[in-house]
Amino acid sequence: MTDIEYTEINVEPLPNKNGLIGFVNVVVNNSFKFENIAIHTCPSNPTGIRLVFPTKESSGVTMRTFFPINRATYESIAVAVSNAYLELMEKLR
Repeated sequence: MTDIEYTEINVEPLPNKNGLIGFVNVVVNNSFKFENIAIHTCPSNPTGIRLVFPTKESSGVTMRTFFPINRATYESIAVAVSNAYLELMEKLR
């Protein structure tokens, strides 16, 4: 398996609304950009966040557009996003 390098992580924070605290765009290996991943609070998760990946609806059917296919990849993304979010919040203080 090729190592994942997060070459760009752009967090757009929002005022906490029902747990939604922002959106993030992630560039992987300077090659692929994932946009509009929702960031929700999740105190029970070690990172403190839960990521919700975009969906698209067509003819009443909801389809996932992209998502990690295993837990290790999800956790890798969540840790990187959590770190970027916390770093941004520290800068904004």
